[in-house]
Parts: sequence; structure tokens; C-alpha cells
Amino acid sequence: AAAILDRARKIRDIGDLQMACHLVDFVRKGEPNNREAWELWRDLFTARAETERSLMARGAFRSAIREAEARLKELGA
Repeated sequence: AAAILDRARKIRDIGDLQMACHLVDFVRKGEPNNREAWELWRDLFTARAETERSLMARGAFRSAIREAEARLKELGA
């Protein structure tokens, strides 16, 4: 999981937030208690929401942020 999250960060850093989200999604689904994956999921969707022009897409991204925040709270964040 750590290698996948590292790869997601590298992909994020070159600007491909969508692909980074796909990679993190594998980890958060496979390891639902992985705090690092949920934090990165939240951060990626926060970044995507900030630059998205579509109101509908921003709503979906904010839903992902809320899901991550709720999961992190459950995990004791």
C-alpha cells in the first residue's frame, strides 16, 4: 500500500490529480483503516474541488472530502 500511495503522490506532483485519486482508491478500498490513504484522498479531492469549474463535479468532489473526513474521525483523527 505504501508504494501505491507514494506513486499517487508522484503522479499528483506532476499534475494528474485524477489518476492519483484512482490509485488511492485502490488502497482505501483494500485497506479501509489506512489513515494515510484517507488523508491523501481528502487532500486530492480538496485540490480538485478548488480548480473545478463544473458545479456538479465540485459537489461530487466535496462529497468525497466529507466521506474522508468522516472516516478519519472514525479512525480517531
